[in-house]
Amino acid sequence: MALRGSQLKQFADALLDGFPTRADLELLSLDGLGVTLDVATSDGALPAQTRELILHAQAHGTLEALLRAAVDLRPRNEIIRQLAADFPRWTAERAPLAEAPVNPTRLRQAIVDAFSVEELQMLSADVEDLLRGRGVNIPVSLEIVGGAGKPAQVLNLVQYLQRRGQLPVLIEAVRATRPGLV
Repeated sequence: MALRGSQLKQFADALLDGFPTRADLELLSLDGLGVTLDVATSDGALPAQTRELILHAQAHGTLEALLRAAVDLRPRNEIIRQLAADFPRWTAERAPLAEAPVNPTRLRQAIVDAFSVEELQMLSADVEDLLRGRGVNIPVSLEIVGGAGKPAQVLNLVQYLQRRGQLPVLIEAVRATRPGLV
């Protein structure tokens, strides 16, 4: 399920209300997703890490588990309880739009075949712009991901975004540039 902008904001605001410190958010990440906050997010301010945690859960199909953990850990928090009440409606609204997950290996090969190095640089900038527009401040460039040659750069780009739960954003950018590729 992909959250809309207002839903992502409501989800993030609720988590920030119930988990106002990094230690609190770490507990939620471990309890809800079974991973440390460092695995699910990059360094940054707590609001950015909260959004990244949600996007990580979304990308890994564990958004519901994250919400259940938030409710379990903060059962008296009214904002989290309201989020839990709203969430099933969001799921019902988005269910018809669900797509099969994209295989990262096939995605990587499709990008290698369809994009030049210059186009990869533009694609990286597009991904960074999309993320920034969603309130996620993750730098994305070929220089950051590294790699000797185009196949290695694409592999590193896919893995970099996948580790941060942002692979759907890369897929969105690829589809915008090369409709029908993935």
